[in-house]
Amino acid sequence: MPAYDDDGFEMVASGTDSRAIPILLYIKGRWVLGVERTELALGTKALVLSLSAGWIRLSKGEAPIRIAQKADQPLPLREALGDLDQRLWPLFDGKPSDPWARDCSAWLAFYASGRHAVFETRSVTGRNAVQDLADAVSWERRIRGVAVKPIIALESAVWQSSRGPIAIPKLAIIDWSDVTGGGSLPSGNTPPPAIDNKPPEPSATQAALRQHLGNAPKSPIPQPRRRQRNQATEKAEPTLSLRDDLDDDIPY
Repeated sequence: MPAYDDDGFEMVASGTDSRAIPILLYIKGRWVLGVERTELALGTKALVLSLSAGWIRLSKGEAPIRIAQKADQPLPLREALGDLDQRLWPLFDGKPSDPWARDCSAWLAFYASGRHAVFETRSVTGRNAVQDLADAVSWERRIRGVAVKPIIALESAVWQSSRGPIAIPKLAIIDWSDVTGGGSLPSGNTPPPAIDNKPPEPSATQAALRQHLGNAPKSPIPQPRRRQRNQATEKAEPTLSLRDDLDDDIPY
């Protein structure tokens, strides 16, 4: 589980501890929560409290072993973790499977209920989603300050792979929250304030220039010569049908 940098009051108030936090997974285009695999609606909002990345060792009948990446330190190389003899690896689909895998986690607090959950992923597309989120937050904090955290919507996207379109997770940032107590911050989607469209009064120089141009003799503006259309050789415009429109339906 990722480290939670709270002093404990909010965690106890939620009625849970780190052992009872449900796991959020993304499986074939669906967000599912907990051992019951309760499906969450697309667009479910959550505040991202923290992220973590590292290695996880999974072996049948054994407790998972996690090695988290530490701040300002590179992630250990795979060769430094041991378990290099492929003859001792567990079998998956009849083939040796590396017990160590890259792992990313996002600690969330759902907006509707305030309950916590941890999004865990070992897939490449899941790790990319967490990495994209981390990059966006890192950049935004240079503008808003280090105390802001993202408010996201759980979404789903499509990636065109060599085997065809596949569903991938998307952690879409929809707003920002100041965790020091300032509340939500306006996002880039916030409409700008109303602008007075009344033109400013012209200066004396602009007024004199307008008067001079108004008194100047007006010469006709030459019109460009237009090419004569050849009805015999010109092709007819194609008829647009419904099949020409972009279809949202993705064939699987």
